[in-house]
Amino acid sequence: MTNANTPAVQPRRFKTATQPTKTPRSELVSLEIETDDCPQVLLRILGLIARDGSIPATIGATRSDDRIAIAIELDRVTETAGERIALKVCELPTVRKVWLAGRRID
Repeated sequence: MTNANTPAVQPRRFKTATQPTKTPRSELVSLEIETDDCPQVLLRILGLIARDGSIPATIGATRSDDRIAIAIELDRVTETAGERIALKVCELPTVRKVWLAGRRID
């Protein structure tokens, strides 16, 4: 029930940025992963990235017969943090190969 003396509620207006925040390609760190075909592998990799406090700028995955190729570009990640994430990804049992910025991580 509404009261006639109560002013009408105005919808909340959200502030929008005048310019979208874009990271130059030169500042993105590329993480490429080849894994066995496993339904949970992408979520596990993204969980490791999230635990490190990073947010991917782009995520791509291509599934073939018995494997999945995953490409993730990380935004605002230092070289040390990228290396740490890549080493954690290498420890997953379904991961076959990992490349960080074009360099193979073992």
